[in-house]
Amino acid sequence: MKKFSYQVGIDVAKDTLDCTALREGQPISYCRITNTYKAVQSYLQQLYEEGIGLSETLFCMEHTGVYNAHVLQALAEGKCAICLEAAMRIKSAIGFTRGKNDKVDSYRISRYAYLHQDELRLWIPKRQVVQQLAQFTTLRKRLLKTKVSLQQPLSEAKRFLGNTAYRTEKNITDPVVKAIEKQLKQVEKNIQQLINEDAQLKELFALVTSVDAIGPITAGHLLVVTNEFKNFNCPKKFACYAGTAPFENSSGSSLRGRSQVSPWANKETKKLLHMAAMSAINMPGDLAQFYERKVREGKNKMSVINAIRNKLIKRIFACVRDNREYEKNYTHVLA
Repeated sequence: MKKFSYQVGIDVAKDTLDCTALREGQPISYCRITNTYKAVQSYLQQLYEEGIGLSETLFCMEHTGVYNAHVLQALAEGKCAICLEAAMRIKSAIGFTRGKNDKVDSYRISRYAYLHQDELRLWIPKRQVVQQLAQFTTLRKRLLKTKVSLQQPLSEAKRFLGNTAYRTEKNITDPVVKAIEKQLKQVEKNIQQLINEDAQLKELFALVTSVDAIGPITAGHLLVVTNEFKNFNCPKKFACYAGTAPFENSSGSSLRGRSQVSPWANKETKKLLHMAAMSAINMPGDLAQFYERKVREGKNKMSVINAIRNKLIKRIFACVRDNREYEKNYTHVLA
Protein backbone atom coordinates (compact mmCIF):
# COMPACT_ATOMS: atom_id res chain seq x y z
CA MET A 1 0.00 0.00 0.00
CA LYS A 2 1.23 3.50 -0.77
CA LYS A 3 2.13 5.95 1.99
CA PHE A 4 -0.63 8.38 2.92
CA SER A 5 0.08 11.88 4.21
CA TYR A 6 -3.06 11.90 6.36
CA GLN A 7 -4.97 9.30 8.36
CA VAL A 8 -8.53 9.71 9.60
CA GLY A 9 -9.82 7.38 12.30
CA ILE A 10 -13.60 7.10 12.54
CA ASP A 11 -15.29 5.66 15.61
CA VAL A 12 -18.66 4.46 14.32
CA ALA A 13 -21.75 4.42 16.53
CA LYS A 14 -25.44 4.08 15.74
CA ASP A 15 -26.13 7.84 15.83
CA THR A 16 -22.72 9.56 15.66
CA LEU A 17 -19.30 9.39 14.01
CA ASP A 18 -16.22 10.64 15.88
CA CYS A 19 -13.44 11.58 13.44
CA THR A 20 -9.79 12.35 14.24
CA ALA A 21 -7.35 13.36 11.48
CA LEU A 22 -3.58 12.88 11.77
CA ARG A 23 -0.65 14.29 9.85
CA GLU A 24 2.73 12.63 10.39
CA GLY A 25 1.25 10.83 13.39
CA GLN A 26 0.02 13.99 15.13
CA PRO A 27 -3.66 14.96 15.53
CA ILE A 28 -4.63 18.04 13.54
CA SER A 29 -8.44 18.00 13.81
CA TYR A 30 -11.33 16.30 15.56
CA CYS A 31 -15.08 16.55 15.10
CA ARG A 32 -18.26 14.63 15.86
CA ILE A 33 -20.92 14.34 13.17
CA THR A 34 -24.23 12.54 12.86
CA ASN A 35 -24.19 9.11 11.25
CA THR A 36 -25.89 10.18 8.01
CA TYR A 37 -24.82 10.23 4.39
CA LYS A 38 -25.13 14.03 4.07
CA ALA A 39 -23.14 14.63 7.26
CA VAL A 40 -20.25 12.49 5.95
CA GLN A 41 -20.29 14.38 2.64
CA SER A 42 -20.12 17.68 4.53
CA TYR A 43 -17.20 16.36 6.58
CA LEU A 44 -15.29 15.40 3.43
CA GLN A 45 -15.89 18.90 2.07
CA GLN A 46 -14.60 20.31 5.38
CA LEU A 47 -11.40 18.26 5.10
CA TYR A 48 -10.89 19.53 1.54
CA GLU A 49 -11.32 23.13 2.65
CA GLU A 50 -8.74 22.56 5.40
CA GLY A 51 -6.21 21.53 2.75
CA ILE A 52 -6.42 17.79 3.41
CA GLY A 53 -6.46 16.08 0.02
CA LEU A 54 -8.79 13.09 -0.04
CA SER A 55 -6.46 11.22 -2.40
CA GLU A 56 -3.70 11.57 0.22
CA THR A 57 -5.89 10.39 3.10
CA LEU A 58 -6.47 6.91 4.51
CA PHE A 59 -9.81 6.49 6.28
CA CYS A 60 -9.88 3.71 8.88
CA MET A 61 -12.75 2.39 10.98
CA GLU A 62 -13.91 -0.74 12.78
CA HIS A 63 -16.34 -3.14 11.13
CA THR A 64 -19.67 -2.49 12.86
CA GLY A 65 -22.07 -4.03 10.36
CA VAL A 66 -24.98 -1.94 9.16
CA TYR A 67 -23.79 1.14 11.11
CA ASN A 68 -20.97 1.52 8.56
CA ALA A 69 -23.37 1.86 5.62
CA HIS A 70 -23.62 5.67 5.32
CA VAL A 71 -19.95 6.43 5.84
CA LEU A 72 -18.81 3.68 3.46
CA GLN A 73 -21.20 4.86 0.75
CA ALA A 74 -20.02 8.47 0.99
CA LEU A 75 -16.32 7.54 1.11
CA ALA A 76 -16.65 5.10 -1.79
CA GLU A 77 -18.41 7.69 -3.95
CA GLY A 78 -15.59 10.12 -3.14
CA LYS A 79 -13.07 7.45 -4.28
CA CYS A 80 -11.37 7.54 -0.89
CA ALA A 81 -8.94 4.91 0.40
CA ILE A 82 -10.79 2.94 3.06
CA CYS A 83 -9.58 0.40 5.60
CA LEU A 84 -12.28 -1.62 7.37
CA GLU A 85 -10.71 -3.53 10.24
CA ALA A 86 -11.93 -5.98 12.90
CA ALA A 87 -12.20 -4.33 16.30
CA MET A 88 -10.16 -7.10 17.93
CA ARG A 89 -7.28 -6.55 15.50
CA ILE A 90 -7.12 -2.83 16.30
CA LYS A 91 -7.41 -3.48 20.03
CA SER A 92 -4.63 -6.08 19.97
CA ALA A 93 -2.32 -3.82 17.93
CA ILE A 94 -2.82 -0.87 20.28
CA GLY A 95 -1.86 -2.94 23.32
CA PHE A 96 -2.67 -2.26 26.97
CA THR A 97 -4.70 0.94 27.49
CA ARG A 98 -6.66 2.56 30.31
CA GLY A 99 -10.06 4.12 29.83
CA LYS A 100 -11.96 4.86 26.65
CA ASN A 101 -14.43 7.25 25.09
CA ASP A 102 -15.51 7.93 21.51
CA LYS A 103 -13.01 10.74 20.95
CA VAL A 104 -10.11 8.69 22.32
CA ASP A 105 -11.22 5.66 20.29
CA SER A 106 -11.20 7.68 17.05
CA TYR A 107 -7.65 8.84 17.82
CA ARG A 108 -6.52 5.29 18.56
CA ILE A 109 -8.00 4.08 15.26
CA SER A 110 -6.25 6.87 13.32
CA ARG A 111 -3.01 6.07 15.17
CA TYR A 112 -3.40 2.41 14.24
CA ALA A 113 -3.82 3.40 10.58
CA TYR A 114 -0.70 5.57 10.74
CA LEU A 115 1.52 2.90 12.33
CA HIS A 116 0.29 -0.06 10.28
CA GLN A 117 -0.59 1.43 6.89
CA ASP A 118 2.10 -0.67 5.18
CA GLU A 119 0.33 -3.86 6.29
CA LEU A 120 -3.30 -2.81 5.83
CA ARG A 121 -5.52 -3.97 2.99
CA LEU A 122 -7.84 -1.47 1.35
CA TRP A 123 -11.55 -2.20 1.47
CA ILE A 124 -13.10 -3.13 -1.88
CA PRO A 125 -16.78 -2.15 -2.15
CA LYS A 126 -19.23 -4.85 -3.15
CA ARG A 127 -21.28 -4.49 -6.31
CA GLN A 128 -24.93 -3.61 -5.78
CA VAL A 129 -26.09 -7.11 -6.73
CA VAL A 130 -23.69 -8.65 -4.17
CA GLN A 131 -25.01 -6.29 -1.49
CA GLN A 132 -28.53 -7.45 -2.30
CA LEU A 133 -27.37 -11.06 -2.16
CA ALA A 134 -25.85 -10.38 1.27
CA GLN A 135 -29.14 -8.90 2.50
CA PHE A 136 -31.11 -11.94 1.35
CA THR A 137 -28.64 -14.42 2.87
CA THR A 138 -28.79 -12.54 6.19
CA LEU A 139 -32.60 -12.50 6.06
CA ARG A 140 -32.65 -16.23 5.38
CA LYS A 141 -30.41 -16.81 8.40
CA ARG A 142 -32.75 -14.78 10.66
CA LEU A 143 -35.83 -16.63 9.40
CA LEU A 144 -34.18 -20.00 10.05
CA LYS A 145 -33.17 -18.91 13.54
CA THR A 146 -36.74 -17.82 14.30
CA LYS A 147 -38.14 -21.10 12.97
CA VAL A 148 -35.79 -23.18 15.14
CA SER A 149 -36.57 -21.06 18.23
CA LEU A 150 -40.26 -21.87 17.74
CA GLN A 151 -39.87 -25.58 16.97
CA GLN A 152 -37.22 -26.50 19.53
CA PRO A 153 -39.36 -26.03 22.69
CA LEU A 154 -42.15 -28.22 21.27
CA SER A 155 -40.23 -31.44 21.84
CA GLU A 156 -39.54 -30.40 25.45
CA ALA A 157 -43.18 -29.47 26.00
CA LYS A 158 -44.29 -32.90 24.81
CA ARG A 159 -41.82 -34.67 27.07
CA PHE A 160 -42.22 -32.70 30.29
CA LEU A 161 -45.59 -30.89 30.15
CA GLY A 162 -47.78 -33.58 28.63
CA ASN A 163 -49.85 -33.90 25.48
CA THR A 164 -52.31 -31.12 26.33
CA ALA A 165 -49.64 -28.43 26.67
CA TYR A 166 -47.87 -29.80 23.62
CA ARG A 167 -51.00 -29.62 21.43
CA THR A 168 -51.74 -26.09 22.68
CA GLU A 169 -48.26 -24.84 21.76
CA LYS A 170 -48.27 -26.72 18.46
CA ASN A 171 -51.61 -25.26 17.39
CA ILE A 172 -50.30 -21.76 18.10
CA THR A 173 -46.86 -22.13 16.50
CA ASP A 174 -47.74 -24.29 13.46
CA PRO A 175 -49.29 -21.43 11.44
CA VAL A 176 -46.30 -19.19 12.23
CA VAL A 177 -43.81 -21.90 11.23
CA LYS A 178 -45.66 -22.53 7.98
CA ALA A 179 -45.61 -18.81 7.20
CA ILE A 180 -41.87 -18.68 7.90
CA GLU A 181 -41.27 -21.71 5.66
CA LYS A 182 -43.20 -19.97 2.89
CA GLN A 183 -41.07 -16.83 3.26
CA LEU A 184 -37.91 -18.95 3.32
CA LYS A 185 -38.81 -20.44 -0.04
CA GLN A 186 -39.43 -16.94 -1.40
CA VAL A 187 -36.08 -15.67 -0.10
CA GLU A 188 -34.24 -18.65 -1.60
CA LYS A 189 -36.04 -18.02 -4.89
CA ASN A 190 -34.91 -14.37 -4.79
CA ILE A 191 -31.33 -15.44 -4.10
CA GLN A 192 -31.30 -17.79 -7.07
CA GLN A 193 -32.92 -15.15 -9.27
CA LEU A 194 -30.25 -12.58 -8.37
CA ILE A 195 -27.52 -15.07 -9.25
CA ASN A 196 -29.11 -16.16 -12.52
CA GLU A 197 -29.66 -12.58 -13.72
CA ASP A 198 -26.02 -11.54 -13.22
CA ALA A 199 -23.53 -13.15 -15.62
CA GLN A 200 -20.54 -12.83 -13.28
CA LEU A 201 -22.34 -14.25 -10.26
CA LYS A 202 -23.86 -17.04 -12.34
CA GLU A 203 -20.44 -18.10 -13.64
CA LEU A 204 -18.84 -18.09 -10.18
CA PHE A 205 -21.85 -19.91 -8.70
CA ALA A 206 -21.50 -22.67 -11.30
CA LEU A 207 -17.79 -23.05 -10.53
CA VAL A 208 -18.31 -23.24 -6.76
CA THR A 209 -21.26 -25.65 -6.88
CA SER A 210 -19.37 -27.96 -9.23
CA VAL A 211 -17.38 -29.08 -6.17
CA ASP A 212 -18.98 -32.09 -4.49
CA ALA A 213 -20.97 -31.30 -1.31
CA ILE A 214 -21.10 -27.55 -1.97
CA GLY A 215 -24.77 -26.63 -2.27
CA PRO A 216 -26.45 -23.39 -3.36
CA ILE A 217 -26.71 -21.93 0.17
CA THR A 218 -23.01 -22.44 0.91
CA ALA A 219 -22.06 -21.17 -2.55
CA GLY A 220 -24.15 -18.01 -2.15
CA HIS A 221 -22.60 -17.35 1.26
CA LEU A 222 -19.08 -17.77 -0.14
CA LEU A 223 -19.79 -15.31 -2.96
CA VAL A 224 -20.78 -12.72 -0.36
CA VAL A 225 -18.02 -13.17 2.24
CA THR A 226 -15.26 -13.30 -0.40
CA ASN A 227 -16.79 -10.42 -2.39
CA GLU A 228 -16.83 -12.60 -5.51
CA PHE A 229 -13.36 -13.90 -4.53
CA LYS A 230 -11.86 -10.39 -4.79
CA ASN A 231 -10.99 -10.14 -1.09
CA PHE A 232 -9.41 -13.60 -0.96
CA ASN A 233 -7.20 -15.17 -3.60
CA CYS A 234 -5.38 -17.64 -1.36
CA PRO A 235 -7.13 -20.73 0.09
CA LYS A 236 -4.85 -20.74 3.15
CA LYS A 237 -5.83 -17.19 4.08
CA PHE A 238 -9.49 -18.02 3.63
CA ALA A 239 -9.07 -21.16 5.76
CA CYS A 240 -7.66 -18.92 8.49
CA TYR A 241 -10.63 -16.55 8.10
CA ALA A 242 -13.06 -19.49 8.25
CA GLY A 243 -11.39 -21.01 11.31
CA THR A 244 -10.29 -24.26 9.66
CA ALA A 245 -6.53 -23.61 9.48
CA PRO A 246 -4.63 -25.49 12.23
CA PHE A 247 -1.98 -23.57 14.19
CA GLU A 248 0.96 -24.97 16.11
CA ASN A 249 0.72 -24.83 19.91
CA SER A 250 4.22 -25.14 21.37
CA SER A 251 6.76 -23.17 23.37
CA GLY A 252 10.31 -24.25 24.16
CA SER A 253 10.54 -27.71 25.68
CA SER A 254 7.73 -27.36 28.22
CA LEU A 255 4.71 -26.86 25.96
CA ARG A 256 4.05 -29.40 23.23
CA GLY A 257 0.35 -29.22 22.49
CA ARG A 258 -1.24 -30.53 19.32
CA SER A 259 -2.09 -28.13 16.54
CA GLN A 260 -5.50 -26.48 16.92
CA VAL A 261 -7.79 -24.21 14.96
CA SER A 262 -8.30 -20.68 16.26
CA PRO A 263 -11.61 -19.57 17.83
CA TRP A 264 -11.25 -16.25 15.99
CA ALA A 265 -13.15 -17.01 12.83
CA ASN A 266 -16.27 -16.33 10.79
CA LYS A 267 -18.52 -18.79 12.61
CA GLU A 268 -21.23 -18.86 9.93
CA THR A 269 -18.68 -19.75 7.23
CA LYS A 270 -17.18 -22.44 9.44
CA LYS A 271 -20.61 -23.93 10.15
CA LEU A 272 -21.55 -24.12 6.46
CA LEU A 273 -18.20 -25.70 5.57
CA HIS A 274 -18.71 -28.21 8.37
CA MET A 275 -22.11 -29.17 6.97
CA ALA A 276 -20.55 -29.50 3.53
CA ALA A 277 -17.82 -31.75 4.94
CA MET A 278 -20.42 -33.94 6.66
CA SER A 279 -22.28 -34.26 3.36
CA ALA A 280 -19.03 -35.18 1.61
CA ILE A 281 -18.26 -38.08 3.95
CA ASN A 282 -21.81 -39.43 3.53
CA MET A 283 -21.74 -39.58 -0.26
CA PRO A 284 -19.68 -41.90 -2.48
CA GLY A 285 -16.40 -40.33 -3.48
CA ASP A 286 -12.75 -39.77 -2.66
CA LEU A 287 -13.49 -37.60 0.41
CA ALA A 288 -15.59 -40.35 2.00
CA GLN A 289 -12.78 -42.83 1.28
CA PHE A 290 -10.25 -40.38 2.76
CA TYR A 291 -12.34 -40.05 5.93
CA GLU A 292 -12.75 -43.81 6.38
CA ARG A 293 -9.04 -44.45 5.77
CA LYS A 294 -7.88 -41.83 8.28
CA VAL A 295 -10.32 -43.00 10.95
CA ARG A 296 -9.08 -46.60 10.52
CA GLU A 297 -5.55 -45.28 11.03
CA GLY A 298 -6.64 -43.92 14.40
CA LYS A 299 -6.90 -40.24 13.51
CA ASN A 300 -9.26 -38.04 15.51
CA LYS A 301 -12.58 -37.78 13.66
CA MET A 302 -12.91 -34.01 14.08
CA SER A 303 -9.35 -33.52 12.80
CA VAL A 304 -10.21 -35.55 9.70
CA ILE A 305 -13.42 -33.57 9.15
CA ASN A 306 -11.42 -30.34 9.46
CA ALA A 307 -8.98 -31.67 6.85
CA ILE A 308 -11.95 -32.28 4.54
CA ARG A 309 -13.10 -28.68 5.12
CA ASN A 310 -9.70 -27.50 3.95
CA LYS A 311 -9.78 -29.82 0.95
CA LEU A 312 -13.14 -28.31 -0.07
CA ILE A 313 -11.72 -24.79 0.28
CA LYS A 314 -8.73 -25.67 -1.89
CA ARG A 315 -10.95 -27.22 -4.56
CA ILE A 316 -13.25 -24.18 -4.64
CA PHE A 317 -10.37 -21.73 -4.98
CA ALA A 318 -8.69 -23.88 -7.63
CA CYS A 319 -11.86 -23.89 -9.72
CA VAL A 320 -12.20 -20.11 -9.42
CA ARG A 321 -8.51 -19.54 -10.14
CA ASP A 322 -8.49 -21.73 -13.25
CA ASN A 323 -12.02 -20.71 -14.30
CA ARG A 324 -13.08 -24.31 -14.81
CA GLU A 325 -15.55 -26.60 -13.10
CA TYR A 326 -14.34 -29.35 -10.80
CA GLU A 327 -13.52 -32.66 -12.49
CA LYS A 328 -13.83 -35.75 -10.33
CA ASN A 329 -11.59 -37.87 -12.56
CA TYR A 330 -9.09 -35.19 -13.59
CA THR A 331 -5.96 -36.44 -15.33
CA HIS A 332 -2.92 -34.16 -15.40
CA VAL A 333 -1.68 -33.30 -18.89
CA LEU A 334 1.78 -34.66 -18.04
CA ALA A 335 0.44 -37.98 -16.81
